[in-house]
Amino acid sequence: KISEVPMQGVSWTTFEMPDTSGKFKEYAKQAGYHELDIKSCYHKHEIAKVVDRPAYVFVVTKLARFNTKTNKLYFDDFDLFIKPDSLVTVEENPGTLDDRVKANFPRSADKDAGDVSHLVYALLDEIVSDYLTTLDHLGESINIVEAGVWNNPSPQMLQKIFTVRRSLIEFRRNAGGMREVVGALIRD
Repeated sequence: KISEVPMQGVSWTTFEMPDTSGKFKEYAKQAGYHELDIKSCYHKHEIAKVVDRPAYVFVVTKLARFNTKTNKLYFDDFDLFIKPDSLVTVEENPGTLDDRVKANFPRSADKDAGDVSHLVYALLDEIVSDYLTTLDHLGESINIVEAGVWNNPSPQMLQKIFTVRRSLIEFRRNAGGMREVVGALIRD
């Protein structure tokens, strides 16, 4: 779908995965995207990365989702194809990210018209904000588990400890990858 862009001179197209209709693959081939980048969009659990191509920059980011009922942490791929005047995003599990960016994007962007970097920055800012919210949820889960260990030591409590521990390890692994992505985008 073509998103309403919060700035003039930039087009923003979003695709949702899985793409059973093949619309994304057809669009990507017409846009001249590299075959490896297209494949990355179809594979789940890609590593966060930045690939600088001659005609565009391809970025794989990781969106954090925390289920407070199960204490499980999930990371979804959010891919970006960045050209000077256009942005194409591919979402593994469509959510509210693009709506939040549009709502928070400054309307007085006339001086920045046509500069897609401001839109990419706004998306990355929302993704990082979600990481901080996820950390808060993880902290709350740890507090609940700590209280439960003292009040009711049981095999179920041990299972909760292992679940939270796995979530922390997964968070650290993906946050490290995102740190590299943001660092590469800032440098280049």
